[in-house]
Amino acid sequence: MDKDKTREIVLGFFQAVNEGNSEKVLEEYYHPNINYWIPGSSVISGFHNLESLGSVGFELLKAFPKGLQIEVETILVDGNMASVTAKGKAEFSDGVPYENEYHYFLRFEGEKIIEAREYMDTQKSFEMVQHANKIKK
Repeated sequence: MDKDKTREIVLGFFQAVNEGNSEKVLEEYYHPNINYWIPGSSVISGFHNLESLGSVGFELLKAFPKGLQIEVETILVDGNMASVTAKGKAEFSDGVPYENEYHYFLRFEGEKIIEAREYMDTQKSFEMVQHANKIKK
């Protein structure tokens, strides 16, 4: 896959995330055998497959009624891999803001993401999970 096509897929992926279109992300962008890793010690940390991404990742995003908006800053492509830096912003249903900075390592098989590593400020991520659970109750 050429660099322009990889960039197009990466931007489409983040657009679908920003739209909250979990079905499109899971079906069109993630490979059925995806291995997605998130650092830290919260409930979203660790390795995820397609099923857990749908049940854990997108379930958590419901705490943001207006969605999580991820602004892509840079995309570097090398062969079947992409490195993406981005900033994310959201607002909880109670008005509390959430912001974080991200680095994504993505590896593709064909035109689908088969491996992803999502790096962010894990303390902010942990606090986000804690707050989401608090307002859910």
